[in-house]
Amino acid sequence: MSQYNKTVRMLFGVIAFLLFSKVSIMLGTTGWKDVCFLIGCYLFLYFFIFSLIDSAVGKISSFHQEYNKENIKKPFLKNFIENRNLVSRGYKLIFNLGFLLILFLRLKKELLS
Repeated sequence: MSQYNKTVRMLFGVIAFLLFSKVSIMLGTTGWKDVCFLIGCYLFLYFFIFSLIDSAVGKISSFHQEYNKENIKKPFLKNFIENRNLVSRGYKLIFNLGFLLILFLRLKKELLS
């Protein structure tokens, strides 16, 4: 993914979060307030945070390929560079599971109150 595409995705994530937060505030005390806010949070997570994860994993692997050639054969770095897509997906999975946990706890609180 090009740097321009990542920047546009990150900008879209911020704009989507701000838009859904504004709609959430405008809805007041209705039940849709939390739904709009959580949708905005997930769009921010999906577009902004996931683009940061992809950039960070790519930069780490390219740094080690360029400046750390003597240690590139070590198992940890070798596996990291060969499986950078898998590493990126793992970090994204952790963030998704964290969001689902927050979503579950938030909805549980709303249903019990």
